[in-house]
Amino acid sequence: MITTREPLADLYVLPDAALPYIAAGTLDRRLFNMTDLVIAGHDDKHRDRLPLIVSYTDAATARRAADAPGSRKVRQLAALDGAALAAARDKASIF
Repeated sequence: MITTREPLADLYVLPDAALPYIAAGTLDRRLFNMTDLVIAGHDDKHRDRLPLIVSYTDAATARRAADAPGSRKVRQLAALDGAALAAARDKASIF
């Protein structure tokens, strides 16, 4: 589930799972400001690849994600046991 909020002119899309962390001040709600993300060019119009964050349950899962057709690892995210990937839009259904 998600919650959308539009204080003033910005659109926020807040995953329900993030709400307790935002309320506690441990997660910055600006991470979910869709208006700012679009202005920064993080939208479909400005990107030819689909940005993804994946987390791994084991080494085999990590290898499968890294070897998925049309994807490339952008950076390792050790804190999540995962990585940021960029996937080709025309291969998204395969990924």
